[in-house]
Amino acid sequence: MNQISSQAWRCVQTLTGHSAWVRALALDPQGQWLVSGSGDKTVKLWSLKTGELARSLEGHEAWVRDVAISYDGTRVASCSNDKTVRLWQPATGSLESVLTGHGDWVRSVIFIPGDRAIATASHDKTIRLWKLATGSLHRTLQGHDHWVLSLAVNPKQPMLVSGSHDQTLGMWTLSSRKPVRFLSGHQGEVLSVCVSPDGKAIASGSADNTIRLWDWDTGQVIYTLDTHNQSVNSVAFSRDGRLLVSASSDRTIRLWDARTGSLLHVMSDHDSWVWSAVFAPFSNLLASGCWDGQIKLWQAT
Repeated sequence: MNQISSQAWRCVQTLTGHSAWVRALALDPQGQWLVSGSGDKTVKLWSLKTGELARSLEGHEAWVRDVAISYDGTRVASCSNDKTVRLWQPATGSLESVLTGHGDWVRSVIFIPGDRAIATASHDKTIRLWKLATGSLHRTLQGHDHWVLSLAVNPKQPMLVSGSHDQTLGMWTLSSRKPVRFLSGHQGEVLSVCVSPDGKAIASGSADNTIRLWDWDTGQVIYTLDTHNQSVNSVAFSRDGRLLVSASSDRTIRLWDARTGSLLHVMSDHDSWVWSAVFAPFSNLLASGCWDGQIKLWQAT
C-alpha cells in the first residue's frame, strides 16, 4: 500500500481570492502551479510553494466551468457558460485564442496527450476535438442523449470517456465520431470521470451520491462506493494510481484505496459543497475547491 494512504491528511493552507464558487482545479505537471476556475468568471493561477495568487485571467462572460493545463505546462485552457473555450499563456497571463462553436454551455475541457489537441464537452450534447495549432474544429462526437458534463482521456491509448446528464458514461476513440460503448448503472447524472494512470479503470462520480469503478476493457463495474450522502462532484486518481479522491456536496473530501475501494480518510474542514479535488503530481498534496470560493490545500502528515 502507498505509504501516505495510511496517514492522516490535514488542511495546511486556505487560498482566498475568488468571489464566487470554485468549480474546477488543475495542477501543472511539475507541481508548481494551481489553476482555478470560478463562478466569478475568472481563472486564477496560484503558486503552490507560497499559496500566493500569481495572476487572474479575465475575459469569460459567464461562469468558468472547467480548467486544464497542458502536459508541457505552457498552456491553460478554460471553458465557460459563455459557450467559449479560451487558451491562455500562464507565464504571461495573455490570451492566446478563443474557440467558438458549441451551441450551449461548455462544461469540460481536457488536453490530449501530445498537446496537439483539446477536447471539450457541452450542454449541446456534443464532444468536440480542436487542433491547438490553428484553433480549428477537428471533429464532433455525438451519441449522448443529454448534456455532456465531464471528460477524461486514457493516458495509454487514444480514447476518451465522457459523463452525461443522461446517467451514462461514453467511451470514444479519437478517430471516430460515434461511441464505442456506453456504460450504464448510475441513477443520476455523471458529474465527473477520470481514468487510472495505467489506463485500465475508470472512476465516475454521480448525482446519485455514488462512485463507481469500471473495468476499461469489459465495461463492468468493479465496485460501487456509497458513503457520500450528497452528489459526488469530482473524482481523481493519484499519479501512481493507488489512491482515489472524491469531493461531494456533503461538504467532505474522501480518500480511498483505489484497488480495494476501502475508505482511508475523510476531510471535513469545508463549510459548504466541495466541487473539485485534485492530487499534486507528487501525491502527498491535495487541492480542493468549494462553493464558498475557498481553495484548501491538504497534506499527508
